[in-house]
Amino acid sequence: MVVLAAFRDGWTALRKNPTLLLAGFAVAIVSRLQRTGTLTDSAVVDGLASITFFVAFPFVTGGFIGMALEAVRESETSIRRFVRAGRAHYRRMLGATVLFTAVAMAVVFGGLSIVTIGGVVWLFSVETVGETVAFATMAGFVGAYLLTIVLVLTFVQFYDAAVVVEGAGTTGALSRSVDVVRSNLPGALVFSVLWLVLLNTVLQPSAMVEAVESLSIAATAAGPADPRAIAAGTVAIDLGVAPAIAQPIGVAVPAVTGAYLYTVYTAFYVRLVAEMADSSPAAASTGVSG
Repeated sequence: MVVLAAFRDGWTALRKNPTLLLAGFAVAIVSRLQRTGTLTDSAVVDGLASITFFVAFPFVTGGFIGMALEAVRESETSIRRFVRAGRAHYRRMLGATVLFTAVAMAVVFGGLSIVTIGGVVWLFSVETVGETVAFATMAGFVGAYLLTIVLVLTFVQFYDAAVVVEGAGTTGALSRSVDVVRSNLPGALVFSVLWLVLLNTVLQPSAMVEAVESLSIAATAAGPADPRAIAAGTVAIDLGVAPAIAQPIGVAVPAVTGAYLYTVYTAFYVRLVAEMADSSPAAASTGVSG
């Protein structure tokens, strides 16, 4: 199965090219910019960090995919390749990222109308059809909303790989992603679910790191345990993990796991393109301009 093969390819490439971990560290550093505002509690800093993230992320992503592409193709890669790929594809990556963000926002916010309609139906149908039917109707609207988001993002998610791997243009990147996903939709859906689950839970437990930070801050603010708090069962527990320690963890964990996952991501796209070329040779030479 192409999905499992991509995960194996990712492990092999990372094992033979540990330099990918350094590039993964760069991606993790840029990604952490999204949390700068919550750490400083400053709207100005948060805004500047968000802008910096939006401008820098296409560069580090393009650079990493360029390195991963060499590694997946069993070539030795280097940080120099990271910089070259980031520079070479930056403008198209930035433009495609803007388009991807626009599509994602349109789907997310535009789809809220579905949930709104469902809420109105639920409110006016509770007394008429009963709570069970009304709840099922509302659940159906929410389910349709979430399914729409998943399907749309699944089709356009490979825009950055299309830019780096095939040289797609700004607008052609999203359409190329759609074409490639259509060539193996079941595999793309399975991969998307696995990739997102692993990215957000097992392999990149950012939620766990944030929980450690929150508990540590709460414990520090609470100070020594009060006997009255002990009696009330509300003792502040000092985990012994300060935010200064949790922050490096929040970078180190994504650096390693993110390097692996983005290598798998690149390997999967390469395999999809290869399968598409085998089944329809003419398809590989179209849809990559823009």
